[in-house]
Amino acid sequence: MHRGWLFCVLFTLALLVGAAASSSAALVLRKSNGQSVLGAIVSQNESGVIIREAQSDGSTRDITIPRADIDELIVTVSPERLSELDPASPQQYLEYAEELAEKRVDPEARTAAIRLYQIAAVLDAERLGPGALLGMISLARSSAEETRFRATAYLLDPRHDASLLSRAALATSRQAPPRPEAVRDLLLALQAARRGRGTQAQELASRADVRELLQAHADYLSPSEFAALCRNETLSSEPLQKLLSLELLLEDEVAGKGTAANRAQAPAMKPWSESLTRGELGRAPNLQLDKLTEFDPHACLYRAGKWVRQN
Repeated sequence: MHRGWLFCVLFTLALLVGAAASSSAALVLRKSNGQSVLGAIVSQNESGVIIREAQSDGSTRDITIPRADIDELIVTVSPERLSELDPASPQQYLEYAEELAEKRVDPEARTAAIRLYQIAAVLDAERLGPGALLGMISLARSSAEETRFRATAYLLDPRHDASLLSRAALATSRQAPPRPEAVRDLLLALQAARRGRGTQAQELASRADVRELLQAHADYLSPSEFAALCRNETLSSEPLQKLLSLELLLEDEVAGKGTAANRAQAPAMKPWSESLTRGELGRAPNLQLDKLTEFDPHACLYRAGKWVRQN
């Protein structure tokens, strides 16, 4: 009897450990209060779902949500999908990265997307590298990381597309130069849209002079494309390329033509390409594709909840 009880306990513990290793990250939208719960799925059945939510102090708590109170359950990172990825088909990594990038509000989805983009770039640098780097730029977690990604995208591009790096002047076809505040606010709006903060981006671009400035650069990024990016309707390479081109253009305007006061208020707007044009980043070892992040892209197989290298 005692041995049978011990066997049941051990079996239950094994199931719990296995579930934890393969749990999916999920976002649950609740009907009752309109709030969302983000965490890992501990278990779910016909009556409801238990979500393990991380707390600010590093601890976790389990939240039971009745099925009737669930408006939508969005699985952000699926262990099953990860385990199906095959290094022989690098395009799979890029495609799943693009799916996860749309769920960037979840830090786990954002991090997983960066890892998958990097793996795709390493597995097939010539064919997938440029597009993967554009995706990584849009998900960068810091200005320093964004600088590395953008510089590497330029170096990896066989055409060395000047729009990713060059310090171009603003279009001269406007009847009057824009106010420095409008340039600054449009730049901030573009950065917010690229980082998934669509509401903030639309608020920044709502002022008349900022809207006019965006319209004046429709050959870079049209207002409709900007609106779609704010709604996260598309994160494909082409609109990201357009957004980055206009962002670089405005960065140059802020750094080169803005007043000293404006530049002091926005030190983060210093052109990211400055250190590369001085040759500093060209000597940096972390511009190698497999050194761009803390992840090892050669560990490209997801097995038992961990990323491992091929044998």
